This record gives sequence, structure tokens and C-alpha cells, in this order.
Amino acid sequence: MRTVLLLSILFITEAVAQSGGVAVELGLDTILIGEQTTLKLIVHDGEASVDWPLIQDTLTKHVEVVHDNGIDTIANAPNDQKLLVRELVITSFDTGYWAIPPLKLTVNGTSQETTPLLIYVKGIPVGTPASLHDIHDVIDVPFHFGYWFLENWYWFAFIGAILLLALIVLRYLKNRKPAEAAAPVAIEVAIHERYLQELRVLEGKRLWQAGSHKEYQSSLTDLLRGYIEERYNIPALERTTDELIHELKVSPLDRDQQNQLANVLRLADMVKFAKALPAPAENEQMMTEAIRFIQQTAPLPEMPNRSSHAK
Repeated sequence: MRTVLLLSILFITEAVAQSGGVAVELGLDTILIGEQTTLKLIVHDGEASVDWPLIQDTLTKHVEVVHDNGIDTIANAPNDQKLLVRELVITSFDTGYWAIPPLKLTVNGTSQETTPLLIYVKGIPVGTPASLHDIHDVIDVPFHFGYWFLENWYWFAFIGAILLLALIVLRYLKNRKPAEAAAPVAIEVAIHERYLQELRVLEGKRLWQAGSHKEYQSSLTDLLRGYIEERYNIPALERTTDELIHELKVSPLDRDQQNQLANVLRLADMVKFAKALPAPAENEQMMTEAIRFIQQTAPLPEMPNRSSHAK
């Protein structure tokens, strides 16, 4: 029965398994235990609106996700068709045949599934008795200064460090000058004030007005992600837009603030990955929304303790 099941799964498994407008591609269908390979989710319409599946650190109990390389737009020869490709690096530490179940995507509002795949994980071959050898007799090694120095170099380093330290102290005492006034202590700037200042600097560069839309969008979203990372201790710079929005659902942000942030990040993704060109009003609106988001979520100033005043 197990053999029939494996043969049935192998029959439907291909290097590239397609289902309508989506496909899934396995870099290697046979790997050694612990070896890594790639799994690519492909959408055949480069201009499509796609809700990608939320993938954590495992695909199944036996297949782990090492890294999510993100989404890219590529041209597919020979008709130069644009594809959206999300690449995952996967591995397995369990030997055997393991099925990768269908992954669900929503393309232009239509739910689609990829075809299931099968990956075979082989164990590492164990050495045969013929490769074993008898224990050799102990060999006397003649004295060699180079080897002796390598084993005792730290003594020379220790003595040299003491001599160098003594020389530095003597020179310092000889050339010592009167103590100078201490440098003024730098005033720590609040997180929101620092990021608001950086947004104003970015706005002053007038990047999108000069045609540098992608640089403008990347810089703006990097500042927003950096602010979220410092403000809420969330690794926002390492998350995709969908992962970050999903994680912020359990944050102190209210629904309007979550939607406000999602609109800015997703429009930036369209510029970076789908190469769309936003209108001037959209560029200005993104800056306005980013500034408003930081102002609304700025930490409240600490209030003085009333009990201390009462004393």
C-alpha cells in the first residue's frame, strides 16, 4: 500500500508543477539530509495582484524553511512574459519521501492552489569495514623550533604585550598635558523626532520629482520600518509587507493606523516589484501618511511621579 501511495505521488510530481496561472518549482527533488534546495512560487501574470500564502519556518512536519528570499519580477523567455516569483530556501533533517502540500494563493481575487510535490531526503552513507585501518605505533617526532613556537607563542605575546604597555605608560607620563574640559554630553533625541527629521531630509532631496521613484519609495519605507522596529521591538526590516501587517495586528496600533501603514507599504511594493509609477499626488500623500503615522504613534512623555512631590 505504501509503495502504491509513493508511486501515485511521484506520478503527479514534476520539476515544475503548474495549476492554472500559478506554478511551483522545486530546485532539487532529491537531497541529502540537511542539504538545502529552493522552492519557487510562480505567478504567470507579472502585473497581477497577489495575496501570497503566509509561510512560517516550516512547510510540513518534515520540511523546514531556511530563508524567504522575497518576491521578484522576471521576464520569461522566449515571449518575454513577466512572472512574479517568490523563492524559498528549504531543507529537511528527516530521511524519506516527504510530500509538500498545495499552497494557496489569491490572484486578482481568484483563489488558486499549486500542485503538490514530493521530495526525497537521503541519508549520508556510512563507511564500510574495508575503510577501517589498524592503529599505528606511536611515532617519535624530532624537535622542531617552528612547531614548538606555534605551541608556546602566547608566552612571547604576553611578554611583548607587557613591554608595549610599559612603553605606552612611560610615553604618556612623559608627554602628559593638563586635563581638558569634558566634552558636553549629547542630548538623546526621541525616536519619533529623529525619524520625523529623517523624513523631512528625504522630502528635501526631491527624489521622485527627479524620476528616482524606486529610491524614494525604498528610503521612505525603510524609515517607517526602522521606526516600527525601534518603537515596538518588531524586526520590521526583516519582514515582508504581508508578514509585518499580520504581526502588527496584535500590536498597540489601532485599525486605522494599521490600514494607514499598509497602504504606504503596499504602494511602495508596487513601485519596487511591479515597477508601477505613482502619480505625484500619491508620492506626496505617502510622505504625509508616513509623518502622520509617526506623530500619532509617538511615545507619550513621562509624567512626574505625584508621590515624590507629595513627600
